[in-house]
Amino acid sequence: MFTGVRGSPTREAHAVAASEPVRVMVEIDSEAETISGLLTVEGAPAATFYGWLELIDRLERATSPPGAEPDPAPGSPGEGS
Repeated sequence: MFTGVRGSPTREAHAVAASEPVRVMVEIDSEAETISGLLTVEGAPAATFYGWLELIDRLERATSPPGAEPDPAPGSPGEGS
């Protein structure tokens, strides 16, 4: 069980926990109207983000295997619903 996490971890949590750690640096623009800035992952070009959803997307991509596409958001056109 992971510290601070209630319930059983999901399969995805096990996969991330078993993999190598990913070092991510997030630079936040404190002057911006909403959260925005630059996210840098070791060995990859920096990516900008604007808003919480883009930040979450960049973090998901940082923890995905190279070349993998993250799952589409619920209700998005790519979800197939």
